Amino acid sequence: MLPVLLLVASLVSVEGLSKGPCWRYDVLCTTADYQFRRYNESVWVGIHISQVFFHGAETIPLYRYFKQQNSEGMEIQWTGQVLVSFTEHGRAAIYFMLPQELWDNPPTATDPRVFVTRLPKMDVFARKSRLFRFSDVGDFNRTLTAQNVHVNNSYFFVYSFFKKSVEFGHLSQGDEIWFVSTGGFYCPAQ
Repeated sequence: MLPVLLLVASLVSVEGLSKGPCWRYDVLCTTADYQFRRYNESVWVGIHISQVFFHGAETIPLYRYFKQQNSEGMEIQWTGQVLVSFTEHGRAAIYFMLPQELWDNPPTATDPRVFVTRLPKMDVFARKSRLFRFSDVGDFNRTLTAQNVHVNNSYFFVYSFFKKSVEFGHLSQGDEIWFVSTGGFYCPAQ
């Protein structure tokens, strides 16, 4: 079975614990090969798209959700956090993170193609990469396998918008590859 690919666009703080509207995480440890992080639970609104290299028009219902096309008729502030997942069958989905104040009771979408989902707390192995470098995924997977690290059958590409964050006064973090831990990992003594 081929792995699922998830792309994450994020304006993340360089200090390790993100602030404000960013997806919060803690750095559990850093090795020469990767960083091991714990991401908090989060809530996202998503839409399935037809192919790996999608046409931008497929995301219009998501933008509309944030522009009052939801059950509350409210305009929702966009957090800048984006996930894109790909499956082995060429099916994909794009997710935008909702502001935290809406997580307990998120508005439903008026467009039936749009859905709300909750991601649980998760631990990830993160390594710097270049956007959409699938060869980097294989290399990282081999590294984790050689270290007997247990991960699920999915991986993530993480990228940033590379635009200055006015709120945080710095450039966004950059491109990464993630694998989600399935447990049993202990940070090496430093």
